[in-house]
Amino acid sequence: MSQSAIATGALAICLLAPSLRLAAQPSVTEQSSGTDQVLQAISPVSGETVWVSGHGGVILRTLDGGSVWELVPAPAGDSLQFRDIHGFSSESAVGLTAGEGPRSRIYRTDDAGGSWALGFLMEEPAGFLDCLDFWDEDRGFAYGDSFDGVPYILVTGDGGRSWTRVPADAAPPAN
Repeated sequence: MSQSAIATGALAICLLAPSLRLAAQPSVTEQSSGTDQVLQAISPVSGETVWVSGHGGVILRTLDGGSVWELVPAPAGDSLQFRDIHGFSSESAVGLTAGEGPRSRIYRTDDAGGSWALGFLMEEPAGFLDCLDFWDEDRGFAYGDSFDGVPYILVTGDGGRSWTRVPADAAPPAN
């Protein structure tokens, strides 16, 4: 390859590089959620479908990439703090509420919030759930504060419909 060809190629890269960098930058558009509650979790399902949750029992969903946000009816009305949410589709999601004891719960909807099934209710008075996540549509985990010397970890194999605590002797000590 000649020095002229190398120089031409280098010049082309230098001239094109700024436009390539600009094309890779995401765009940010301010959106109105329609609520003044604190929003704590976001779960994008696709470029169009996104679930959001927060304080005051707020669960929101968009089906058009955020142009319009719909307030989804939440279980227990506005009395719970939805600390985390995981959307599977425009119809299905799992929401986690935080709070001491029975205020920590996990619900699932398969009809866009028309109904919610309780998958987990914290029975330990000192228990407090923090977050959840899924590897796929069936397998996931939830994590809570330690209150008995080990992390409080729940697992599900059925998409959040039911949950089982990881045995204390199988968990590392809490720090």
